[in-house]
This record gives sequence, structure tokens and C-alpha cells, in this order.
Amino acid sequence: MITDEDMTGTICIQRRQVMQDLLRRYTVLIDGVSVGKLAAFRTGRYSVAAGRHSVQLRIVRTGNSRSDELTIDVASGETRVVRTARQSLRNILLLPLHFFNPYRFVPRPWIRLHLEDRN
Repeated sequence: MITDEDMTGTICIQRRQVMQDLLRRYTVLIDGVSVGKLAAFRTGRYSVAAGRHSVQLRIVRTGNSRSDELTIDVASGETRVVRTARQSLRNILLLPLHFFNPYRFVPRPWIRLHLEDRN
């Protein structure tokens, strides 16, 4: 007999970067629906139906402070791990020069996500 638990998987999101948004909580969106918040150095586990899902992290009330939407295929009983990627030290040190960049108003994701390979 097939149960509902057999048709679900898990998306695990690990927030691990040190210097970026230490005091802010990220809103976790799966398929465009808010499923929770994630503080710095925390891990969130979210049960989803097997299939294709989109994941995005946002900092609410800050305009474009978000990640790109990451598409993830989750199989039945599988756990897919997504980690936040840190901004490089080079990017942080060059931040003051950003004001002279003519492309500074082109929207770019503030939060970077990395999907780990399947085992």
C-alpha cells in the first residue's frame, strides 16, 4: 500500500555564510509560498511532494534583497540540500567602488544559493 509519506521528499536549506546579513532572517519561499523563516547559521527542513519545485530566499521589506529562483527535482523519499553561498571577500572590499558602476541598478540576486549534488 502506498502512503502519502512515500510520495514526499525533503528540501533542506542550510544558511552558512558568516559576514552577510548576520542579524536578518530570510523568508523561505517554495513554489512561491512562504513556508518559514531562516536565521543565520540555521538549517530548515521542508517536506514537499515529489516532483519539481522552485526555491527562493528573500529579505522582506528590503526591495531586491533576494536570491534567484532555484529549480529542484525531488524524488520520493529523497532529501535535497541547498546551501547559501557567501559573498567573496573581494566583493565586500570592492563595495565602495560599486557606486561608480554604471550597471549598479541592474537587478542582481543579493543571496546566492548552491544546490548540492545527489549522493
